[in-house]
Amino acid sequence: MLTSKQVQSFHEHGYLAVRQAVDADGLARLRDAADKMLERSRATPAEGDAVFDTAVGHSAETPRLNRVNHPVAEHPAFADVAISERILDSVCALIGPDVKFHHSKLNMKIGGGGLEIGWHQDFVFFPHTNFDLLACGIALDDSDTGNGCLMVVPGTHKIGVLNHRDVDGKFTGKITDALDVFDPDTAVPIELKAGDMSIHHVMVVHGSAQNNSTRPRRLFINQYAASDAIQLDYRPPANDFVGRVLRGKSITHARLAGDVSLPLRGSVEKNSSIFKRQSIVSK
Repeated sequence: MLTSKQVQSFHEHGYLAVRQAVDADGLARLRDAADKMLERSRATPAEGDAVFDTAVGHSAETPRLNRVNHPVAEHPAFADVAISERILDSVCALIGPDVKFHHSKLNMKIGGGGLEIGWHQDFVFFPHTNFDLLACGIALDDSDTGNGCLMVVPGTHKIGVLNHRDVDGKFTGKITDALDVFDPDTAVPIELKAGDMSIHHVMVVHGSAQNNSTRPRRLFINQYAASDAIQLDYRPPANDFVGRVLRGKSITHARLAGDVSLPLRGSVEKNSSIFKRQSIVSK
């Protein structure tokens, strides 16, 4: 369980690092599952598919991944950790007793040039009726500035929804407002040892640098929401985990928070992950 000091820090700064969130056995199972997913991806075409978001140069001989989509539905090791009591204790301490699962992903930032992710807020990818959502990222490898760890701009979860569209109104997946809205020079790294967990608010500005090291930086990310946070741009559930109430009770009313005017993301094309979206706009 988080301490009151940790809870206060999260609400003040918008992020948190939890040490040894997963024990040695759980970490070993996650790593083994990640290795199996990489091996399975050898059969995936270079352009990727619904499960595997492939990196440039992916092939059967040299599998290279940006991401595994919905790993909780692909291997029980991921599901076991995502719904474990220790993880849910932390989530409930931050967003309340009634919690549901939103989605999961395994980001596989490969060594030797794993992609940079530009500044963004998660909320714009899946806007809800309130802001009680967060992401828990479990490090499968040591994660630091040398291999492209998560960077957050403290306090930016309080500045409102920023623009993530270009001049033509196209969704870019990264912030297009002038950078005087927030100061990227104040960003701090969330450095983790394998088995540690980062938690960040759905509105906090964050990103990550390229991984130019020889080390991988695999991060298993689970997004959770308060049960009364209702997604505005509804999409059919990708699997049985999406929307599952994990703690507390189901809610019959949506809770509205604040006065927010937000263009919905619109249609989602094939391979529209943040990796593909940001790289298209950057060309």
